[in-house]
Amino acid sequence: MRGLPVLADKGYTGAGAGVRVPVRRPGGGQVLDPSTRGWNTYVNAERAFVEHGIAHLKTRWRALARVTLCPWRISAIIATALMLSTWEGRY
Repeated sequence: MRGLPVLADKGYTGAGAGVRVPVRRPGGGQVLDPSTRGWNTYVNAERAFVEHGIAHLKTRWRALARVTLCPWRISAIIATALMLSTWEGRY
């Protein structure tokens, strides 16, 4: 990812260096410290914008709902759909 950290959900725990996930709550009813809770809030808030955008693109552009292309190839298609969605909202 060109040296940039990637934000992911808890399902990607252990994915490796550079993948930032929220910290899981310890077992036994323990509470996370304020610093860790703040980190979890930040990661989840940032992911929410991306997930909302992807949901919008998938519902607006039905062809994107079942895409199985390589992520590098789909990027150009997503960028085009995003640009068209932006233009559509202006007029």
